[in-house]
Amino acid sequence: MNRPIHLENGNILIDPTETSCSRTLTIADGVIVSVDCEAPKDALLIDLDGRFALPGLVDSHLHLVQGASGMGEIDCSVAQSRQQFFDLYINASMQAKHNDWLVGFGWDEEQLGNTPDSSWLPSNDTVPMLAYRIDYHCAVVNETALAMLPLDEIEIMNGGKNIRNGIVREDALYEGVCPHLPIASNETKRKRVLQAITAMQSNGITLIGTMEDIVDIENVLSPISLTAQMRIAAILLDAPEEKIFGQSRAFDTDLLHIFGFKAFLDGTLGSRTARMYLPWEDAKGTGLWAGIAQKGMLDTWIRDVVDAGFAPVMHAIGDAAVGKALKALEGLDGTPSRIEHAQFIADKDLPFIHGQMFGVQPLHQPGDAAIADSAVGPIRAKQLHDWRRMLQQGARLSFGSDWPIAKADPLAAMQAAVLHGLTVQESMYASTVEGARSLGSTKSGFLTKGSFGDVAILDTNPFECDWQNTRPSVTMTILAGNIVYTKD
Repeated sequence: MNRPIHLENGNILIDPTETSCSRTLTIADGVIVSVDCEAPKDALLIDLDGRFALPGLVDSHLHLVQGASGMGEIDCSVAQSRQQFFDLYINASMQAKHNDWLVGFGWDEEQLGNTPDSSWLPSNDTVPMLAYRIDYHCAVVNETALAMLPLDEIEIMNGGKNIRNGIVREDALYEGVCPHLPIASNETKRKRVLQAITAMQSNGITLIGTMEDIVDIENVLSPISLTAQMRIAAILLDAPEEKIFGQSRAFDTDLLHIFGFKAFLDGTLGSRTARMYLPWEDAKGTGLWAGIAQKGMLDTWIRDVVDAGFAPVMHAIGDAAVGKALKALEGLDGTPSRIEHAQFIADKDLPFIHGQMFGVQPLHQPGDAAIADSAVGPIRAKQLHDWRRMLQQGARLSFGSDWPIAKADPLAAMQAAVLHGLTVQESMYASTVEGARSLGSTKSGFLTKGSFGDVAILDTNPFECDWQNTRPSVTMTILAGNIVYTKD
């Protein structure tokens, strides 16, 4: 049993649906037990000294295990030319062992000036190499890796037509290439996950929604003592089958539970694989259907997930993919569901978004906006990440980062949203109440009596902050009544 914690002498936002604050708050046994009351005699007193406290922040969309341990060691985002890209791998290969894959991440054709292919990577007789694009929906491999891969099989997969040039996308990447990459040990994964969680705590995060395979839930996340770490709501990437359902139900605690299953309907804007109603302006075609959408199994997939008591969560970036997701969800009133990203929504689909939860990523907006005009033209570009338009039509927004693609930093996401037209309260609501609800939690997102004792303490009142030029920073994070982070 933890010693009670009593916060006093500050501004404490109890309910993000309002802006009024209390002066004190008491946490005991991991939950809020009183507001605006005297401190218990045995409580640990925390003098806020005028600082601002709010419910622990939520990042509703990230990739914890994969991002911490499986997305590569070479940061290709620093490369701004073909030669710099090549040199990164030349230098890394000098330390590589025989058949030890070199995996990198973060390249962007806009920064490099072109899309890399196998000729951009060294051809080493013993070292296969792979570099993920910044969105992880496209990758390039070297000639050594190509010699090890079943090219005939990959070439006919969705996104595999350019594999012989070393370029692979979508299903062909994850079903054809990734199974050949080395897998880190569970011990290594757990170590790196804890390092990632520590960084997230420093940003005030107390609840995450993470996209995972059931094997990593069982072998990596479940063995970790999460009491002083993080609340985790998992969304499974596995196929919705009876065996997986049975395994999923074994995880149902306040700190770790499985909320839903995820499916991919299309690709991304940057890779020009997001599925659009109209063709791209600077590339051929209208993008790609991916996963179950490409296989024509979306309706069956949703029915299987919902019938088992889980939430269907769908990746849909292009307007055609969002339209397909909305149509597939018709008639599921009251059933939790999420559409992830929804970067483009066509006017004809706006009447169907009322009440629908959308997981959006504000930190993607600046980079996407830089390429939108060339990709889709100025008219469609105005629809990109138009959260004001979505809210006006009754949509619900839950903020996430898609880490490791963007930093898991809710305050930075809030700033991006405010700079893009949302109010501070709307942005905070998406990072607390709606973030929690989008993960099936009713006790996170508030600091009312009976809610989880999860608190983020800021150095500045966010309602008085000049978000155009700065943002608050986190000075303390409390999870279930445990102080898990304090700023020096």
